[in-house]
Amino acid sequence: MSGCAATSSTKPAKSRPQTFSSFDAPTGRAGRIQFPTDGLNFQGAELAQVLAIYQEISGRTVIRPSALPSPRFSLRNQAPLSRVEALQLLDTALAENGIVMVLAGDAAVKAVPAAQAPAASPPENSLPWQALLDSGSFMMRTVRLKGRRPSEVVPVLTARTASTSPAFLPALALMYGVNTA
Repeated sequence: MSGCAATSSTKPAKSRPQTFSSFDAPTGRAGRIQFPTDGLNFQGAELAQVLAIYQEISGRTVIRPSALPSPRFSLRNQAPLSRVEALQLLDTALAENGIVMVLAGDAAVKAVPAAQAPAASPPENSLPWQALLDSGSFMMRTVRLKGRRPSEVVPVLTARTASTSPAFLPALALMYGVNTA
């Protein structure tokens, strides 16, 4: 065949590098301390710098639309952090500035405006409720209500999470609009 090359390789396929997310259990490599105190130290850092560090820590490609807020970040860790804890810290700092990180498969993460996060197909988290994070990490969780109507539960959930998760309310509105039984 002209212009085509056929080669066979007996080399084993390369394994994918390990990636991390703020939802990983802090065990093994994900749980090892990677950042000593002051290891994450942003003083007026631009969003591009924070997303570059996020990409480096997570091992995932950060997909970024052109229309994102342009905040400056100032933070530093007061205690040593694992990769997972560092990603949780960054998720929270980004969420406080209206930017949500949404996992996109095994190799990428999308940075989206908080108002658009529910439409970005967040991952469903199946961890037990006791293991859910107290951070700005964005996820979807399906909950079956027993003996309560959504109209009774929405005010309680809204009061609990509105201050900690700016993307929660649009997601809750979508859930409430679908589950009216």
